[in-house]
Amino acid sequence: MKNTVLDSQSRKFLRRENIIIQEIPGRKVKNIFNKHKSTSKNKLQESGIYEIKCEDCEQKYIGQSSRSVGIRIQEHLDSVLMGGKKYRRTWNDVKEKATVDPTGIVKHMVETGHKTDKEQVSLIQKCNRGNLDLMESYHIWKEKDKLMNIKPGPLEGTKTFNFYCKLMNP
Repeated sequence: MKNTVLDSQSRKFLRRENIIIQEIPGRKVKNIFNKHKSTSKNKLQESGIYEIKCEDCEQKYIGQSSRSVGIRIQEHLDSVLMGGKKYRRTWNDVKEKATVDPTGIVKHMVETGHKTDKEQVSLIQKCNRGNLDLMESYHIWKEKDKLMNIKPGPLEGTKTFNFYCKLMNP
């Protein structure tokens, strides 16, 4: 009999949901959700899951980047501040951008008149490329009532994601 990390209740749940678990040596669910320690002094140089907080209210945006989080954050801030080369700089242009903003950050800032900046940014979790969708979905799901995100996480609603949420929040 193989030594498994799943208890009998989890195995029954998986069978009922027609989810097949393949054991891979060295990779465990607890390792996916484990907070990886950053080796970089500047955490925004890492890739992973980040949040941008609104300065004026409790709302925040959760996102992911396989690149340096600092670069991705700057792209968001350029959208909000209209400082990027690809954006025009009139208030009407900002309002127009808010109507097509896929993330919700610009929309929140325009509709409320609130602000954000680099001081409101943090790396929630460093993770590798293979876990970005899962971890972003998990953090969005966990904070869903406090977010300016327009869309749910990329894996939200899938059987695998629901299983992970049950494991993490029994």
